[in-house]
Amino acid sequence: MNLTALIQRIQSPPFQKVGVFDLDQFYPAAERNKLAVRLNGLLAAPGFQAWLAGDALDVGQLLYTPSGKPRLSIFSIAHLSDSERMFFVTLLLNEVLGWVRSQPGTSSLRALLYMDEIFGFFPPVSEPPSKRPLLTLLKQARAFGLGVVLSTQNPVDLDYKGLANAGTWFIGRLQTENDKNRLLDGLAGVSEKGVDIKKVSGLIAGLNKRVFLLHNVHEEGLTVFQTRWALSYLRGPLTRAQIKLLMDPRRKEAEKARKEAAPRPAARQASAATSANPIPPPGVEQLFLPSRRQPSAPGRLFYHPALAAWAEVSLVDNKLGLAKTEPVGHSLELTENLLGLLWDQAVRLEVKPEEALPAPGEEGSYYSVPPKFASRLKGADKDYEDFLARTFHWTVWRSALLKINSEPGELERNFRIRLDQKARELRDEELAKLREKYAAKISGLERQMMTAQHRREREQEQYKEQAAHTAISMGATILGAIFGRGGRTSSLGRATTAARSASRTYYEKQDIQRAQEQERLARERMAELEKQLQQDAEEMTRAFDPEKEKLQEIVLRPKKADINVRWAGLLWVPYWQLEGGGLEAAF
Repeated sequence: MNLTALIQRIQSPPFQKVGVFDLDQFYPAAERNKLAVRLNGLLAAPGFQAWLAGDALDVGQLLYTPSGKPRLSIFSIAHLSDSERMFFVTLLLNEVLGWVRSQPGTSSLRALLYMDEIFGFFPPVSEPPSKRPLLTLLKQARAFGLGVVLSTQNPVDLDYKGLANAGTWFIGRLQTENDKNRLLDGLAGVSEKGVDIKKVSGLIAGLNKRVFLLHNVHEEGLTVFQTRWALSYLRGPLTRAQIKLLMDPRRKEAEKARKEAAPRPAARQASAATSANPIPPPGVEQLFLPSRRQPSAPGRLFYHPALAAWAEVSLVDNKLGLAKTEPVGHSLELTENLLGLLWDQAVRLEVKPEEALPAPGEEGSYYSVPPKFASRLKGADKDYEDFLARTFHWTVWRSALLKINSEPGELERNFRIRLDQKARELRDEELAKLREKYAAKISGLERQMMTAQHRREREQEQYKEQAAHTAISMGATILGAIFGRGGRTSSLGRATTAARSASRTYYEKQDIQRAQEQERLARERMAELEKQLQQDAEEMTRAFDPEKEKLQEIVLRPKKADINVRWAGLLWVPYWQLEGGGLEAAF
């Protein structure tokens, strides 16, 4: 329902009661009229027309291409006013939240929502419309595989609940003490084992450009790291004219696709229509599609006759483990230029038979059924059944890599998206097993390295002590020899002691070198093991890459016994014939 129809329905609702209350008692006509006037002001505003054009805000289409490959969608709101920014961000966040809740749960990352400069959209005190859906995403989205990344220059711009639900923090240089204190308070609150606030404060104060402090709830302690290969052209935000230049080719492609997908009824002379309600041929049922869309310009409503049918097609395949029943419908516009009632020329009906009406929902004019077809509409159900048995089929895609089949009729794009997520889940499980396999080896090498480090430190201490003792002994020997105290025997004893001490010092130094060698070997083995782990992980990631896989296509066709024609007859399809020329679908 568009805004025009919504305003009309608010003024004259198609029901008289809400629960047990009369409509006017529950929502008086004067109050409804005020709401209609407000919506009409919105519709009449020139600046609002831009919001009514363009592609639908479909999160699934934004995340994946028509072929099922992941893609990046960027929204620029720099050119909007503050109220329009809040309107769009809130709308987008709620759409993302709705998409998230339609996904199955997973422990692997499915998509990433990144918002640069969160200022004003997630404040700690006020409650703007964007705050509630964003907080809900921070609390719940990880269970469905959605990661949320928020960026801000000032931690005081963030609600403390958001900080508590953020599992990973990248902390750069902070300009003010308030920002630093807020961050330290948050760290102290979310860390289970606590943090050394004084130490962290010193680390933050000493951070340089492109150096960050990492806090991860899944790891112990804090890590300081520096980004690599950072490249920025410092271009600044794009202007509206530049955005238009970038998007014009895509907009033209989308417009072309919409025009090709739009129904194109045959051109008719308005003078050939009559306002009298049509009478179907004997033995032929008729239905009317409701008029739901208002014209973009002044025009008249005309009903075009069409041959239509709805059916249910079933499939049971025990070998593939499939069971499905799918509703299907087709319509064939009846014109004088039509050579015969050939269902092969029919178009797919997206309207369900329950939505069609036994009488016209809105008055209009009717084009008559060509006389040459009037007597041939009666047996349309049998012809439609033959048509479905001959042409209707399901395409099932099979992945030999993951040994998974698609659902009957599932698009290859959607199946590849499912495969991609399943591959990530399997890859993460195998990587966890791989890390567990290497964990014992890495732990053993870490123990060896720590033992070597401790031994080196102990030997260095012993070496220092022995070196000092040797220096003292040598000094005493030299002084004794110079001043001749204690006689020759005493001097010889001191010299022997000094020599032994020097020998022990030499061996202590040798022990240090051996400890250092052991430590070096342990480090090298650790580096080799980590390199091997990385190689095995990369090979495993390549093994679980369904994007490069050529899927097997399996075509399944129904039997006549599995086709149930629910209705076949004359269907009246409404169109708006505009005063300036052209036709627009009204259904």
